[in-house]
Amino acid sequence: MLMKISGLVRFVRDSEMINANGTPVLKGTIASSENFKDNVSQLYQDFVSFSKQAEILNRYSGKKGDQIYLTGKLKTEKWQDKNGENRSKNVMIIEGFDFVSSGNAPQQGSEAPKKQATQPQFDNNFDDDIPF
Repeated sequence: MLMKISGLVRFVRDSEMINANGTPVLKGTIASSENFKDNVSQLYQDFVSFSKQAEILNRYSGKKGDQIYLTGKLKTEKWQDKNGENRSKNVMIIEGFDFVSSGNAPQQGSEAPKKQATQPQFDNNFDDDIPF
């Protein structure tokens, strides 16, 4: 079982686009932060994205400082280093994203697929007979 995660993050550095056996692959590092009273904690996470999704992210985002909402799953990569030591790290495999600022979103007429943001609809007809 893989752990699903989502969150508002920033790219730590410019992402790197590579071609792996004909498949576009975008790799990089993201960071998220949490404020609690006077303490700020940050979490850094490597990520990977594949195919058309990688191309769209690379074209419209993926630059140092860009903010984006990502969803994905964590996967543990395992390998042996050159000294024969077993190593591992968790990598986020991006499954979806939403641009959060107009600075990095595709413009009108772009070939990138459009994502429609859905806003919740609230019923403002309140019943005054509610006892609380």
